[in-house]
Amino acid sequence: MDCISDIAAHGGVIRSLCVLPEQKLLASASDKVIMLWDLVSLTNVATLKAHQEDINILQKGSKILVSGGVSGFDSCGLYVWDLRTSSPIEEREKSDIQCLEVLNNDKNVF
Repeated sequence: MDCISDIAAHGGVIRSLCVLPEQKLLASASDKVIMLWDLVSLTNVATLKAHQEDINILQKGSKILVSGGVSGFDSCGLYVWDLRTSSPIEEREKSDIQCLEVLNNDKNVF
């Protein structure tokens, strides 16, 4: 398979990617930032900033994006993003054990 394009994106390591087919978007996470990319034009359409910690996981819903990141050794931040407005609609702080449960299961945590 050949690479059809590359995108100059984040300055650091991309830790998570998530395709949002209904919106024709790609979400990429690096450090504390999520970038949304139009899959047709390959341009950045939004930058999502709210995390205080490095983002490690992205999970899609029908009209939402859930992001999670570890903060230190005892807690993590989970955000639910409204894809129509590119705004966080809910934030939760959880313990490490709760975060591991969330990251290891596909359950709806909000």
